[in-house]
Amino acid sequence: MKKNLFIAFVMCALFFVGGTKAVAQEAVALDEDLLLLANTVVDQNLSDPDAANKTFTKLFRKIRRNKENLLAVGKFFKDKNVYSCARLCAEEAYKLAPQDIPVLMFNGEICMMRKDYGAAGQKFDEILFVDSTNVEALRLNARVYKYVNPHVALEMLERLKRVEPDNVAADKEIGDINYNLGDSKAAVKAYNGYFKNTKPADLDIRSMENYTISLFSTKGYQKGRDVLKVVMPLSEKNLVFDRMNFFCAYENYELPEAAEALKYLTEKRYADSLYIYLDYAEAAGFMETQGDMVAAADFLAEGLKRDSSKLAGWKKLVELYQANKNFTAAIPAYRTFLELNKANNRATDTLQLGVIYYNAAQTDSVGKADHVKNGAEMFAAVERQAPKSYLGPLWRARILNVSDEPLDDVKSAYEIVLQRTEGNEKANAERVEAFAYLSFYFLKKDNDAESLRYAEEVLKIDPNHGMAKQIKAVLSK
Repeated sequence: MKKNLFIAFVMCALFFVGGTKAVAQEAVALDEDLLLLANTVVDQNLSDPDAANKTFTKLFRKIRRNKENLLAVGKFFKDKNVYSCARLCAEEAYKLAPQDIPVLMFNGEICMMRKDYGAAGQKFDEILFVDSTNVEALRLNARVYKYVNPHVALEMLERLKRVEPDNVAADKEIGDINYNLGDSKAAVKAYNGYFKNTKPADLDIRSMENYTISLFSTKGYQKGRDVLKVVMPLSEKNLVFDRMNFFCAYENYELPEAAEALKYLTEKRYADSLYIYLDYAEAAGFMETQGDMVAAADFLAEGLKRDSSKLAGWKKLVELYQANKNFTAAIPAYRTFLELNKANNRATDTLQLGVIYYNAAQTDSVGKADHVKNGAEMFAAVERQAPKSYLGPLWRARILNVSDEPLDDVKSAYEIVLQRTEGNEKANAERVEAFAYLSFYFLKKDNDAESLRYAEEVLKIDPNHGMAKQIKAVLSK
């Protein structure tokens, strides 16, 4: 007499947590002799592979014409991790019933076991050809394509949502995929449904990290703060949550709360290697709102050690250094900016570096000579880059004007300024500056006629110019 000693369920995990209803496939009973042979294969598999192969051949001959037995035995071997036997059962069942949904489902599972996701997806597609609303096939197809072809995965999940609109697990998957694709807006939309309709204790922490990041990215600062109040207690030491808590509080202009939240960084609550550029960049922005430009610069400089490729970060750091009148620190920072931006640099960018050298020369007496030399080179480069602009020679004249004695290189630079501003009334202030220096230059050279001539040019534009009036008064006698 034959007994039912073993029940094999030919089924996958048929539901999302908290989502799709489970749909069990019909239980299939294995006869005693089939179960005995199957167990013998498993027992011999490691100790005597040849004997195991002979036993499986005997078993396979008994079941090869019976779809139900092939599925039951195949599931038995799958559960015992005897992959080769499970695969042969799956393939033989497919030959017998290529449109049978349980057979296709089992073949898809076997393909996933060997990480052949393309073949697995094909089997699930075949199920959907037979039954376009098969929830399990849609779910597994989404899983297969999630990292291989996320757009196909999204299509599967959207189809699943049409069948089961309240499937919050599908919302989670849609959110995850859109987050990985960089579509923060779509991620937020999906996560909204998942968050709203899932008990806090059941929320997936990684997805909630993605959610809060996406809310920040889409400027949903207040919503981010609301979500964080729910999820932070679920994961007490969580750098992403702490980071987003500070970011959202700061960007939402909740400054006292932001100051408290910033302690995740200032108190180094996590390993130093875990902090990223954005941690420090946001901290710098917060410190700037507090009027502490020194701390802002220090934070941003630390952030750029984490990621030196941030072009906007280097430019902002230069601005902070200049606000602090720390021009010597601004020089290497701006040089780094120019190097990163070299494909797009214009004459105005070179001019800006020269101006920083000029300011450094005014404040750093020790390095003044080097600042003057380097700045003059920058302004000369501007003259070559923009041969019609007067700014290069103007600033070159200014930075070289380091003595109370008349200097030929300053004189020649101002003469170029006058050439390039001829007829330009918008540059009258610069022309006055140039005429005034030439008047001074020739006065010191005892060339009174030229000195008076240039003084009169100054007074034509600015009748109240003090030095020009004095020179004219003296030389007109």
